[in-house]
Amino acid sequence: MRLAARRQLREGTVLFHQGDPAAGFYVLLSGRVKVSQTTPEGHETLMRFIAPGELFGCVPLIGEDAYPGTARAVEPAEVLAWDAAATKTLLEKYPKLVVNVLHTIGGRLREFQVRLVEASTERVERRLARALVRLADQAGRRTDQGIRIELPITRAELAQMTGTTVYTVSRLLAEWQRSGIVATERRHLVVRRPHGLVAIAEELGRDD
Repeated sequence: MRLAARRQLREGTVLFHQGDPAAGFYVLLSGRVKVSQTTPEGHETLMRFIAPGELFGCVPLIGEDAYPGTARAVEPAEVLAWDAAATKTLLEKYPKLVVNVLHTIGGRLREFQVRLVEASTERVERRLARALVRLADQAGRRTDQGIRIELPITRAELAQMTGTTVYTVSRLLAEWQRSGIVATERRHLVVRRPHGLVAIAEELGRDD
């Protein structure tokens, strides 16, 4: 903690761009950060949302020279940041840090592999339902109306996560809203019937 610097981020602040020299790493204290990658053709893919308490931008801890994605605050946030000198000091003093980071990266790779399999083998309705179930699990808060996903997520970002179009995401959300499975708020979603959403994700019966 003594080696870290606290940074307050406004919504939209970019901490690092894809391809930037990997000069340090971060832990999110509050707010939300999204990490995305852009293909050579210019297509953006949303990799994951970072939740408070999570490590990100950690590739310099395993010897990588450049960040593989872009990290942007999607709401006001606070981070702890360790620069290159602090990173070097920590690695020398705590070698086990590398093992812990590899464990974190391995878990995220497994999550992304699951998404790749879903994108290539499953219907878009199921992919979107699975994405919302994951988001509800990662950033959901129970309310009287259901599970509110505490992320200011857009339809475009949902489309990036599921490998489909904004039109398809909007059509499915409208259908699920008419069925009472979800409710939409400004930049937020409420899962009104979690069992109904899980049923779509797992291709089970639609009844709660």
